[in-house]
Amino acid sequence: MQRVTGGDFSGRRFDDTAAFADTRFEGETRFDGAVFAGPAWFYNARFAAGVDFAAARFGGRVRLDHPAADLSGAHWTGNTADGPSGWPLGWAPPERGGPLGKTDRPEERQAVVTALCALLRAPALGDLRTDKPRRETQRRLVERLREWPGLHVNLCAAVLIDLDLAGCAAAYADFCGAQFHGTTRFAGSAIERAVFSLDGPYGHATFHGDAVFDGPAPEHAAFV
Repeated sequence: MQRVTGGDFSGRRFDDTAAFADTRFEGETRFDGAVFAGPAWFYNARFAAGVDFAAARFGGRVRLDHPAADLSGAHWTGNTADGPSGWPLGWAPPERGGPLGKTDRPEERQAVVTALCALLRAPALGDLRTDKPRRETQRRLVERLREWPGLHVNLCAAVLIDLDLAGCAAAYADFCGAQFHGTTRFAGSAIERAVFSLDGPYGHATFHGDAVFDGPAPEHAAFV
């Protein structure tokens, strides 16, 4: 897997194959307004957080599976000469091409939330105060939990910054070993069952800052 620091590809034109399969983007990355005249290969690419493909133009086969990709206003020609395309969960174009639109298939919802949680469980690199990719992933996760109640949330050992779960609903949430930084808000959320430690005081979640709950704070969490 090749690693790149990320970059701004906004408005760039790719006349040949855009070969980014198995690439790990480690910084903020943008492809908004980019033009892909040929195939766009992002199969198994990994981004530090959400990646912006808003208003991008796809002229050939596309393989893009990142769950936090934003394809708002993107357009696909419908070219299937090289085989079928693959799109991120929650996005699909018309069968014969056209603007991409969001889908809301109940069977996909848990997979989207699980993928976003996995990004937040990745180790934090650098200064958390300037970690825009992580904040963007959090924003997208919270947005989904406000729209889609009743799912399972696995944030075990996640690193979270100023997380605000007001208005979110979930059937189960695992926060064991999670590190909460800044101000964390659980007030106004509806989580049927949440765990903050593996077994009593072991593997406990740690709050590095203020935390707001509707009721008592979790018994085995640590507040520093």
